[in-house]
Amino acid sequence: MYKQALELLSQALEVWPNANVKFNYLEKLLSSIQPSQAKDPSTALAQGLDVMNRVLEKQPHLFIRNNINQISQILEPCFKHKLLDAGKSFCSLLRMICVAFPQEAASTPPDVKLLYQKVDDLIQKNVTTVTAPQTSSDDNNAGAISFLLLVIKTLTEVQRNFIDPLVLVRLLQRLQRDMGSSAGSHIRQ
Repeated sequence: MYKQALELLSQALEVWPNANVKFNYLEKLLSSIQPSQAKDPSTALAQGLDVMNRVLEKQPHLFIRNNINQISQILEPCFKHKLLDAGKSFCSLLRMICVAFPQEAASTPPDVKLLYQKVDDLIQKNVTTVTAPQTSSDDNNAGAISFLLLVIKTLTEVQRNFIDPLVLVRLLQRLQRDMGSSAGSHIRQ
């Protein structure tokens, strides 16, 4: 049913290409992801990203301009939950935004440039978190590193100079450290 609804949305946007799709329900989605609730946010987050991607495919400039606040609000939950399934949809969203409004273009609106800055800040914050010295290898860090690498790969494919190469070096050093400690514990066994 979900896939059918996405297809119907795509068809509707072909019939009405200038329809103003508002994402007011996204605020409800984001408030439902609060840690106080026990339900898993991954499905809602992934579905919200899928819907955004469908609309972006049909009307990138209009949708980004009209919903930049909702797009900004969804960044932090994506980085917080680091779900690879939602990560692919998130990366697709980032890719379409970068294509519609290149970071260095003079015509890129200031609020989109702020969005790029927020993405960069979140990448830096998460890289700092996963590369901090820790006593044991954590599976959550492996997922976080995978998520960050997926985001970095996407951004560098679209805009080469988006990510500072030192970020990638820090991530690779962390992976090397994890592999070294993993090999050391394997030898001891």
